[in-house]
Amino acid sequence: MAKIIALRARNVKRLSAVEIIPPADESVVVIGGENAQGKTSVLDSIMYALAGGKSIPDDVVKHGEKKATIEIDLGEFKITRVLGKGARLEVKAADGEKVNSPQQVLDKLAGKLTFDPLHFQRLSETTPGRREQALILRELVGLDFSGYDKKRQILFDQRTEVNRDLKRAQGTLETMAFFPQAPKEAIRVTDVAAELQKAAQHNAEALKLSRGLGNLETTIETIKKNIEQQQSELERVIAEKMKLQAQARSFKQIDTEALNKKLEEAQEINEHVAKNKQRNELNKLSSELEKKSELLTETIEELDGEKEKKLAEADMPVEGLTFSEEGVLFNGVPFHNCSSAEQLKLSCAMSIKMNPELKVMLIRDGSLLDDNSLATLREMAGKSDHQVWLERVGKGEECTVIIEDGSVVQ
Repeated sequence: MAKIIALRARNVKRLSAVEIIPPADESVVVIGGENAQGKTSVLDSIMYALAGGKSIPDDVVKHGEKKATIEIDLGEFKITRVLGKGARLEVKAADGEKVNSPQQVLDKLAGKLTFDPLHFQRLSETTPGRREQALILRELVGLDFSGYDKKRQILFDQRTEVNRDLKRAQGTLETMAFFPQAPKEAIRVTDVAAELQKAAQHNAEALKLSRGLGNLETTIETIKKNIEQQQSELERVIAEKMKLQAQARSFKQIDTEALNKKLEEAQEINEHVAKNKQRNELNKLSSELEKKSELLTETIEELDGEKEKKLAEADMPVEGLTFSEEGVLFNGVPFHNCSSAEQLKLSCAMSIKMNPELKVMLIRDGSLLDDNSLATLREMAGKSDHQVWLERVGKGEECTVIIEDGSVVQ
């Protein structure tokens, strides 16, 4: 549970030489002074010494000097970092023994050293910032929902497509006519047409017989006029006539009107049958799509439930704090809609949670805090035994030290 007992920095950016020994009973170390005097350089010195690596820009040595030195006493460890010429890092334990792999030791100890509650609070001002807030909280509590969210999105897209097909099928069903009197199977029109053709052939044969009979009648009349000369012919024709009459009596006219009507009805009935089949198939498809949509919905709800369970079991910095893909929520209210006081408390709670070993916070925009916010910060830091290093424009009584021209004003 380390805090800074003493800080010494020389030639870091605007600093000449400073030594700050924070009061043991003070939870907030306020670095005061006017702009461009070296306040930020004090906080940067802490970050460079402990975080190292990418936290150190190229030009950190005061102009005109060859190297800069930072010494921090954490009680458990004493850190010395030289920047510029002869750059090096040295970490000693309390007994004075040098520590192997010093940066690894610091990385393990410091974690999110430079976490700034006000920076976290300002992230809520933009949509990308709110998503970053959620990412920070998610990483803090060790929850990665990327697999859940990817699977859920795939299921959601599938359900959207199924619902679109379902809506289209249901819309088509509503516009389709249904013929309850139509048979289930279509009438074979070819059978009716064949029957009609057979009837036509029959009637043509009957007509042919009728015409032949008429011709014979005419012939008989002619023969009668010449009966004496054609007696024998008359007998022959009469005999043939009798034969034809017998044949004609066996042929009766078939009513083709009924067959034509039957053919028309068959075509209409078959249309109804086809439409009913089409409607039944669409109705079946609609039922299948509806079941598929319901199954996808159940799967999505199961994923959401599992996600909610993990969120409920997560060790959040504050009870009621959670997150979604869109940002951080507190008691169901988006972070950016919470009051300024709530935002500050939540941000401080995040910082406290992120620094369990090295209890140090660095706040670079302390001038943005009013007296009430500063009091809240002191209270939370005191309760969690954290040490807040805060830069603030001005030389008021709240200042722990004042920096002028790169040095501490006594």
